[in-house]
Amino acid sequence: MNCRALRPITKFCGAVAVSCLSWTAFAQQAPEDRTPPPPQSSSATDEQPPTQALPPCPTGEQAAAPAPTPPPPAPPPPVVAAAPEKRHNIVFAPQEISVTTGGGATNYFGTALNSTTDPGAAWDARVTVGTRSILALEAAYMGSTNNIDMQAGAQHGRLDSHGVDGDVRFQLPTVVQPYVFGGVGYNHMSVTQTSSVSNAGPLSDEDNQVTVPAGAGLTGYIGRHATVDVRGTYRFIPDNGLTEMSNRNLHQWIAQAHVGYVF
Repeated sequence: MNCRALRPITKFCGAVAVSCLSWTAFAQQAPEDRTPPPPQSSSATDEQPPTQALPPCPTGEQAAAPAPTPPPPAPPPPVVAAAPEKRHNIVFAPQEISVTTGGGATNYFGTALNSTTDPGAAWDARVTVGTRSILALEAAYMGSTNNIDMQAGAQHGRLDSHGVDGDVRFQLPTVVQPYVFGGVGYNHMSVTQTSSVSNAGPLSDEDNQVTVPAGAGLTGYIGRHATVDVRGTYRFIPDNGLTEMSNRNLHQWIAQAHVGYVF
């Protein structure tokens, strides 16, 4: 047989064989799953909200720490007992004290000096215990100075006096307070001379004396702490050694005004 006549037959047989192989391979493939997917539920299709972030878990030490104990309640405030009411002792109240100071005029009289002194200045500082009760106690420093005249009237010396008086005072316990007092004291007198002793009476240079003061006065209280006072004092000086005469009694008058502070 002619080769050229067999060539078309050979090509045809090859094409048929290739087609058969291709169809066999296509038949062996799994059939495509054409089943429609099940419908999704409406809840699955809805948009889910974002998940909130949770706080981190505590570490081991933090988890083991006990919870803080609340503080104990505050104790109730202590009960303060009311202070006992102070009662004023109308007879004698030693807790009521005043300090006063003042000045005024003074002079001596009687036969011992034979009217040879001029009126002079007097001053004092006084502590009174029991200012607003019926009974009070007083202690005072007393000072004074007087000029001494010669018998002809010319001035020639000075008589100085310094002493301490203590007395008991009886008074009305009112805001305006009249009172009387009496006591005993000590006095030192000295003479500063500018001419002969005989011209003055005569007088010695100095003397220590016992005095007996007595008098009356009027005190007023302004507010709680202020006080004013006026008083007249008579001081009897028995047997003084300053005068060189047979009658040795000496008398002194004092008129004074005071201001002070009450504690």
